[in-house]
Amino acid sequence: MAGRKLEGELMDKIEKLGAEEYVQDYIGDGNTVASLAKELGCSRSFLSRILNKRPPYRAALEEGRRMQAETFAEQSMEIVDKMAEQGEYKSEDVALARERINIRKWTAALNNPDRFAPKDKGITINVANLHLDALKKVTQELRDVTPTAKEISYDSGEE
Repeated sequence: MAGRKLEGELMDKIEKLGAEEYVQDYIGDGNTVASLAKELGCSRSFLSRILNKRPPYRAALEEGRRMQAETFAEQSMEIVDKMAEQGEYKSEDVALARERINIRKWTAALNNPDRFAPKDKGITINVANLHLDALKKVTQELRDVTPTAKEISYDSGEE
């Protein structure tokens, strides 16, 4: 089949470039699977599919993405430092730099969540306080149903 022939040729190209280490370093340097596919002359989805079905290449992609998170963190600092050195900039420049940094932060958090994702603060529940609140509510409801003296009428039988 033509697909298998193309797949074999593509894997030969990747092997000549350095195999898994090349893929890992390429992605780790901040490049994408799409740019690698363009360089190799195929579609992104085809390259992704053939790399992900081979465990050594899948592992190389995953490690490359973790490395890419570090690269994006470094690039974010470079963007800010370059603006600080420049000195004069417009509000559009600041907005563009902020967006470039936000995209890198987002991608870094996706690729290496243990290191770059915001930490969840969590929720603290105090069961004792919940229990006390429930008891107070029940006690209040019991007080509300107790009849007052006006509500009690004694029927003496006389009219």
